[in-house]
Amino acid sequence: MRPALDATVELDRTVATDLSERILLVTPGYPPDLGGIEHHVAQLARGIVTGTGCEVVVATFGDPGDEEPRVEHLDGVTVHRFPLTVARPAYRYSRDLHAWLRAHGRDFGIVHSHGYHALPALAASRIRGPVTVFTPHYHGTGHSLVRRYLHRVYRPAGHGIMRRADAILCVSEAEAARVRRHFPSTGSKIHVVPNGVDPPSAFTPPMTSRETVVLCSGRLEAYKGVDHLVAAAAELGDDYRVVVTGDGPHLATLRELAARLGVQERVLLTGILPVEELQRWQRAAAVYVTLSTNEAFNIAAYEAAGAGARIVASDIPAHREMLDRLLPGTVVLVPARPDVPALARVIEASAGLERVTAPQPVPTWTDAVQRVVSIYREELASPSRVRAS
Repeated sequence: MRPALDATVELDRTVATDLSERILLVTPGYPPDLGGIEHHVAQLARGIVTGTGCEVVVATFGDPGDEEPRVEHLDGVTVHRFPLTVARPAYRYSRDLHAWLRAHGRDFGIVHSHGYHALPALAASRIRGPVTVFTPHYHGTGHSLVRRYLHRVYRPAGHGIMRRADAILCVSEAEAARVRRHFPSTGSKIHVVPNGVDPPSAFTPPMTSRETVVLCSGRLEAYKGVDHLVAAAAELGDDYRVVVTGDGPHLATLRELAARLGVQERVLLTGILPVEELQRWQRAAAVYVTLSTNEAFNIAAYEAAGAGARIVASDIPAHREMLDRLLPGTVVLVPARPDVPALARVIEASAGLERVTAPQPVPTWTDAVQRVVSIYREELASPSRVRAS
């Protein structure tokens, strides 16, 4: 798990004072489950509890094998986990979760759902009465043949979610542009609220390594392009070590590729690491590489930049936005499907530069939570709020 939001954070009281509603966050996952949406929702939930004192309830999927709903209390947040009726990689559904939303959704003043690509958001969008807020974390497509097909079939339902939402929160300008392009009627409801970033402290000791560390982190899916980085390891000298943290369906493929190229001794595939260990690798990394073909907001890359690493990133809208946001010279863009020897040369050139010691202008979770609370407040006060049918 990533670190919790600093419990000492206090939101601007002009934003938080009038917010006294019960808030329901609907999400396909929540810590200790790992992932970008899970981390985002947890930071939002903890931040609202800390900053406003409001009651926050999370409704999410349970673990595979769960047979009954269960309730937990984590960091002041009440978490309802519901067993899965269907548990397939491209499609998860919980009859109990949908029934609970129908029965209890109207008990809340605000219902904030997350994840266009997950079914709980569809059920949450049909709740009548509360303010409905939607954070799609929208990629615009699926990342496998089955998921791309389901994405097309799901598009009419997606239009309904977007239409019924009172406010739509996107985590980057790149994501907002994609949502406007695919759902033109949403423009006036969209707000851009960047994810916060938790770079390691300057007091975090870097991981000890005799080699130059090249880091990549996150869920290991084919669309993340980590195979290009593993292939580039064969082009880098013996004085480089490629460290890939995280887990996912592509992990075994990456292990096989490293063995086939003879670089298994120089490519460290760590699996999921404790936060403290990940942060030590971030502090040690000379270069952070991200070659994803699709991102809404790359938290891991921002964290690495905040730790001082140079960034080599695929040339996609979210990464172009990162280039504009961070200090000049921090980010170098390369094709999403790069020529491997050319990628190795870019990594070497970036590693040859000094680490970035000046503070990076990265967004914080305090900023993100405060902006979300402000949007809640605006929607609650809006006299013209009309529930779409």
